[in-house]
Amino acid sequence: MERARVRASAKPNPAKRIAMFALALIPVALLFTAVDGLMRVFHHMNFLYNSPDAAPVQTQPEPAPPFDSSAEPGMVLLQSLDTSKAPPAPPAPTPTPAP
Repeated sequence: MERARVRASAKPNPAKRIAMFALALIPVALLFTAVDGLMRVFHHMNFLYNSPDAAPVQTQPEPAPPFDSSAEPGMVLLQSLDTSKAPPAPPAPTPTPAP
């Protein structure tokens, strides 16, 4: 009889077991919903960036009008040097001997 009392006192009440399980389940459920929400956001952003509608339309830029460097003598503009369209360089002047 004494053993039965010790065994009964060692087991928690079933209502207490259910309450402890519910309290332990709260952080697990919160963590699961947070990870699920984060994964849904990642999937949605992946769909937005990789959908065919998200790709920008490639268009050819309009060519710039030719620039006349003699129009403003005091201004210097740097332009890219394209060797295929560049005119040939003038020959270097030869130094004249001093008399």
